[in-house]
Amino acid sequence: SSILNLESNKNDTPENILKAKFLHTLEERFPESKFYRIYTDGSLDSDGNSGCGVISKNFFFVKNGGKNLNICAIELKSIYFALLKVIEHRKRVKRHIVFLVDSQAAIKSLISFEPKNLIVIHKFTNCS
Repeated sequence: SSILNLESNKNDTPENILKAKFLHTLEERFPESKFYRIYTDGSLDSDGNSGCGVISKNFFFVKNGGKNLNICAIELKSIYFALLKVIEHRKRVKRHIVFLVDSQAAIKSLISFEPKNLIVIHKFTNCS
């Protein structure tokens, strides 16, 4: 069972049911009237090329993520690019901001205060 409170394995659940449960849970936990939602994602192909995507109600973009990074670093890079957009649009956003991230590794690395994570963030600031 996960955030969607599925009674069976999510692989056995039809896609339309998963989508409906996700949208219901999203609205229940982060109502659009109170939260500005930003979705981030990173991708990596078999040749080591990567991409970072960010989408919200007011902006959408895809950026080249670089080459030969691990998937966690790419996910973190997409969050970093989203943060840059938040800073750029901060006066227009009058609600709480929630980042919807599908990478547990990226989330865990952000909440950990290990010095190696600061180095990763420093590298991202120098390559945007």
